[in-house]
Amino acid sequence: AMHRDTHYDAKIFRIDFSEPFQIAVVPGDATKGHIHYPQAIEPILARAIVPDEQPEWLSFRVWLEAGQTPRFIFPNGPYESRASVIETNRRYKDEFKNPKVGVSRTSLLREGKLPHIRIGEIKGRGPVEEPNGSEEERAVFGIDGFQEDHALDQLFAFGQRAYRRTLEQADRDRIESIYKKRLLEDATPRQAALDTLKMILCSPSFLYLSEITPEDETLLRPFDLASRLSYALWAAPPDEELFEEAKSGRLTESGVLKRQIERMLQSDRSNEFVNGFLDSWLNLRDIGNLPPPRKAVPDYYAENLPDSMKQETRLFFRHLLDENGPVTDLLDADYSFVDKKLAKLYGLPEKDTMRLADGFQRVSLAENRQRGGVLGMAGVLTVSANGVDTSPVTRGVWVLENILGTPPPPPPDEVPSIDANVSGSTTIRERLSKHSQDKTCAVCHRSIDPLGYALETFDPIGRWRDKYPKAKGQGKAAKVDATGKFPSGEEFTNFADFKQKLLESRQDQFTRSLIEWLLAYSTGRHMERTDQFEIDDILVRVQADGGGLRTMVTEVLTSNLFRSR
Repeated sequence: AMHRDTHYDAKIFRIDFSEPFQIAVVPGDATKGHIHYPQAIEPILARAIVPDEQPEWLSFRVWLEAGQTPRFIFPNGPYESRASVIETNRRYKDEFKNPKVGVSRTSLLREGKLPHIRIGEIKGRGPVEEPNGSEEERAVFGIDGFQEDHALDQLFAFGQRAYRRTLEQADRDRIESIYKKRLLEDATPRQAALDTLKMILCSPSFLYLSEITPEDETLLRPFDLASRLSYALWAAPPDEELFEEAKSGRLTESGVLKRQIERMLQSDRSNEFVNGFLDSWLNLRDIGNLPPPRKAVPDYYAENLPDSMKQETRLFFRHLLDENGPVTDLLDADYSFVDKKLAKLYGLPEKDTMRLADGFQRVSLAENRQRGGVLGMAGVLTVSANGVDTSPVTRGVWVLENILGTPPPPPPDEVPSIDANVSGSTTIRERLSKHSQDKTCAVCHRSIDPLGYALETFDPIGRWRDKYPKAKGQGKAAKVDATGKFPSGEEFTNFADFKQKLLESRQDQFTRSLIEWLLAYSTGRHMERTDQFEIDDILVRVQADGGGLRTMVTEVLTSNLFRSR
């Protein structure tokens, strides 16, 4: 790493010089363009810390598809390399013997102190042989690989795992006939087995979670229950233990089912549930769909804030799940989990002490009334905005749908949409007030708008603000007005007061809504009126046991709604 101690203005490069430089490997494909330049999709395959000034060998072991070339990037380096070189040449030209204007790097590298990574030599070796055969070979045929003498047994075993149930005689006959047919066509035994695998993987029994429980039975039979449970918690087929419990018929027993749920939640594989459910409930999968302008919010891109935003919410939810913490913490909490990037975005004191290498840490928000709960998290505030500006209507609808479970009806076709206006809170309130004078609109906006006003103290990427950005031609930036009143009459004065009112008067409503979201995610269907009595029973049981998130998830997954067709 060269010139991490440079005297050049750090703002030119948008580099945190207190952090060591990193180098990362991404796949480069020459058929997609010159590999010196960024490509459309370039996941980081590996990264390492680069030592200052002295060369050192760094080793990476990565997976590259055939035809790809390892490409090296500087992930915490200059946000815009070209622009930073131009600006440095302009501002420090008097320091060079032969100053160049424009994009020339020559003088900067030879005479100046341009922060950069110098690569002296690269050695490549591969493909690296995998011991005991490839991962694919072992996944399909077992640790010993394909065995010609036991080919059909291996295919039957794979078919049972692929279909997530014991094989019927018709399944076995089909697998055997395809295998023998290919042998008669002079295929080698291995190739015949591979062709049979293709048939298995094209079968509807593999592609669809088709239920084998007879339609005249209400409760799912063990294999269907095992698949539903496994895909809900692991997003994958049942493992051997769960399959054996289904095979024995014991899985439908409440005690056995609860033990399996507990075992699966303790596994790291249940992170698939955390990620998938939060993507569904909070729309976190939409982060990045409407990104802010690069010039307006360069840190959003330079520090890859979307990844940190998602991780905060996941770690918070995971913590509640592991500790059986109260679901009310999702509405308001005096702690969260942040890395250095989010600590800086939130203006927390930890921004001065945390390092990138520290990753995410639990931080106290006891003295911070600007954060706490999912409504104070940047990820939620980003997906409920449009990247450019904020709208109380958009965020108000989001709170109604995702937090309170009472989505408003769609607006009438003849009513024009309201453009967001961040030039002043008075203006946006006046426009909404005028819009709401229409009797057709008044009923809905009375429920929507106050919930959005409470979140107006956050900009489109979740940064706190007391004033709106000053518009062109405007002499003074308008203050944000986050006051409001619920349709039921309770008034709130700011964001913290708004959350407190939610806890005081709408705690049961939120808890019930979260139960419905969990049921919809795990069963793959929306809840209907006929489901409400069972949901009421789940709510009573959850509250009786302290309102913990783990209790709620367990009650949902052992309910008749989850166990029924």
